[in-house]
Amino acid sequence: MEAEVESYYREYKDGIVSLLTLSGLWPEDSRQIKYVRVALFSVTLIFELVFAGAVCNFAMVNSHKMSAVVASVAVLISFIFVIAKLLVMLIYKEDVLYLNRNLASYFESDLEITEYRPYLLAYYRVFYRFFKAHYYYFNAILLFGMTAPIVAAFYGKSARVYPIHPPFHYEPGGTRHWMIFVFEVISGAYSVTTTVSYDSLFGLYAFNLVGEIRLLTHRFRNLTPGKSYRNQLKECVDKHVILMNAKNVMQRLFGAMSVMLAITCAVIICAQIFTLTTNKQLPVFKVAFLIDYIIAKLLQAYMYAWFGNCITVESEICLDAIYNAEWAGSGELRLMKDILIVQSQNPMQFETMGIMKVRLDMFLKIVNTSISYFFLLKTVE
Repeated sequence: MEAEVESYYREYKDGIVSLLTLSGLWPEDSRQIKYVRVALFSVTLIFELVFAGAVCNFAMVNSHKMSAVVASVAVLISFIFVIAKLLVMLIYKEDVLYLNRNLASYFESDLEITEYRPYLLAYYRVFYRFFKAHYYYFNAILLFGMTAPIVAAFYGKSARVYPIHPPFHYEPGGTRHWMIFVFEVISGAYSVTTTVSYDSLFGLYAFNLVGEIRLLTHRFRNLTPGKSYRNQLKECVDKHVILMNAKNVMQRLFGAMSVMLAITCAVIICAQIFTLTTNKQLPVFKVAFLIDYIIAKLLQAYMYAWFGNCITVESEICLDAIYNAEWAGSGELRLMKDILIVQSQNPMQFETMGIMKVRLDMFLKIVNTSISYFFLLKTVE
C-alpha cells in the first residue's frame, strides 16, 4: 500500500513539474532545456501582457457601464496576478533550486526508507486532491468561457470569452473574430497553467516540509539513551535547522503572492457575485462560468490557508516532542545549548512579508471581505 502511495506521489510531483515546464517556470541546468524554458516563459508573459492591455481597453471603452467595468476589473486582476507569479518565479529562481536540492531531495531520500513512509506520506491524499480539484476547476473556467462564443455563433450571435476590446475593428463571425477567439483561449490556457502550477508548487513544498516535520517528531519521540544517542540528537537538531531555513525560503518565494491572493480573491469573488446578481439575462454557460470562477477562487484561498495552517500545527507538535526528548541527560553542553536555542523558537508559521500569517482564519477574512465589498458595490450602484 505504501509503495502504491509512493508511486502516486511521483505522479503528483510529475504533474506539477509538467505544468511548470509548459509555462517555462521550471528551472533546469541543461543549456538546451534552458533555451526552451526561456522561449516558453517569454511567450507566456507576452500573451498575458497583451491580454491585460485588451481588458484595460475594454474597461475604458465601457467606463460608463458599471457592470462592464466590474467584470473587466475582475479579469484584469486575475491576469495581473498571473503576471506577478511569472515575475516572482523568474526573480526567485535560485530559491526554487534551493528547495529542490534541499527540502525535496531530503524528502525523496527519506522516502526510500520504508519505515519512514507513514510519516512522510500522512497528508498525501489531501494535498493530491487539492491539486486535482484546483486543476479541474480552473480548466472548467476556460472550458465554459470557450463554449459561450461557439454556442452564440451557432445562433448567429457574437460573444467573447473574456471582456476584451482589441484596438482594431472586426466583424462578428469573421476571420478576425475567430483569431481573437484563439488568442483568448491561448491566453486563458497560459493563465490556468501558470496559476495551477505555481499554487500547486507551494502545496508540493508544503507537503515535503510537513512530511519532514512529522518524521522529525517521530525521531524525537523515539530517542533512547545509548552510545548513538548524542549523534541521533544532533542529527535531529541539524535537520530542524534545515527545515526552518527551507520554510524561510518558501516565505520569500510565496509570501508576497499570498498577500496578493488575499486581496485579489476578495475583489474577484465580490465582482463575480455582483455580475451574477445584477445581470438577469445571462446565458447558461456564462452563469456556469461565473459560479465556477467563484468556487475556484474560494478553493485557491482555502488551499493557501490550509497549507500554512498545516505547517504551523505540525511544527507545534514537533516542538513538544523536542521538549519531551531526553536531551538534558546527554552530558554535552554544546548540544544542550543547541536544543535550548531550537526550543526557544516559535512554531514555524508561514508569514507573508510580516503582514499576515497564512492560517485558516485568513480564509474566513477573505470571505468576509468579499461580502463587505459586494454590499458596498450594491450601495454605490
